[in-house]
Amino acid sequence: MNIRKNTTVAKGYRLKPQTHKLIKKIQKQLKGSQEEVISEALKHYSLQINQRSNITIPKHENN
Repeated sequence: MNIRKNTTVAKGYRLKPQTHKLIKKIQKQLKGSQEEVISEALKHYSLQINQRSNITIPKHENN
């Protein structure tokens, strides 16, 4: 029997090691892929921004 594993394509994102650790932790909790975890996190973050229009997004140090 040939079982296909879902593969993801590298998108070129550069994340900090602590961000990767957090993604792994949430992956275990949700039993989902990195893509699912990041997508859900961004949906929740977007909702927060829309609910509080005065939220400021911190700028990256290299910008």
